[in-house]
Amino acid sequence: MKYHGVLVTKGIRDAQNPNIEIQITERRDLYVSNNFNIQGGIRGEGEMKSIDTRNLSGGRKVLFRIYIATFILMAFTGFGQMPIFKRYYVSDIPGMGWSADFYLTHYIHYIGAIFLLGLLSYVIMDFILSGRKEFSLTYSAYVRIAMLGGIIITGIFRVLKNLPDVVFSPGFTLFIDISHLGFMMLYLLMAVVFLIMKSGWVVRR
Repeated sequence: MKYHGVLVTKGIRDAQNPNIEIQITERRDLYVSNNFNIQGGIRGEGEMKSIDTRNLSGGRKVLFRIYIATFILMAFTGFGQMPIFKRYYVSDIPGMGWSADFYLTHYIHYIGAIFLLGLLSYVIMDFILSGRKEFSLTYSAYVRIAMLGGIIITGIFRVLKNLPDVVFSPGFTLFIDISHLGFMMLYLLMAVVFLIMKSGWVVRR
């Protein structure tokens, strides 16, 4: 939250006589967080700080955690389609035998995709209807959105590819498969980079 024209008083000691303190009062703009702690003191007009997930409201924090859990499940079951868990003995770990079942991971991946699309639709509508009045997207959010868009579009083509009445050429099928995997790997890479940079999805207006 931004407060305009706040009076700030500071004291300056006289260099020749340290016992004399000159009080200077000037107007500054203050940026204050939701819990009314000043973030980084007095900031200039151009500085903005991305919102930490710890500062999200209760409902949005829950949605963010559900999104992360769903995305991890989608990534895990997606890699299970390759398949690699049997080959690299992941399925031999106690309790992980199900990961070698191609059809099971396939159906879990589909269910997770439906749930993820519903969750993303809700978040998009929430941002359009109310969130954009308080927040604006960061550049890292646009990068994530582009990667998610690539994942979703190529994922839709992969679903169509599995329908009995839809036939793609071998070259296009390979392109879709590699693109889907590539967008996923890029998204995970950029998520780590933005986590290190502490760059969130939104900044407060």
